[in-house]
Amino acid sequence: MPSSFDVLLDACTDDPAVHARTAAFALVTAYDHEVSEREVTRYVELVGGDAPAFGALALAMKGDLDRATAWVMAVLATSDRDAVAVEEVLEAARAAVVADEEIRPREELALRLVAQALGVDADAV
Repeated sequence: MPSSFDVLLDACTDDPAVHARTAAFALVTAYDHEVSEREVTRYVELVGGDAPAFGALALAMKGDLDRATAWVMAVLATSDRDAVAVEEVLEAARAAVVADEEIRPREELALRLVAQALGVDADAV
């Protein structure tokens, strides 16, 4: 049975490559406990999914960061590497760190978690 995060992610996009980028962007967005309009706008500009659906996903994740982190880690770790470009997912996560024009340590931590889930050295991001 899909989780509520799965349903919200599906509302953002039906493209598997965009799923991974959306999940990564949403985790970084939610990790600082704020979801700004600027972050939602940057998501649409850079990733291309649905703005209201992304806002709903990020807010839901913000409300349950422990479960959201585990979910994103699983989504990224099990993503189809033929359909998902690791560097594109990392670029989306990096963009989320600066999307609200403030870099916070919690966002950098979330970026490191994204890298870890993708099997990339977290020190290299």
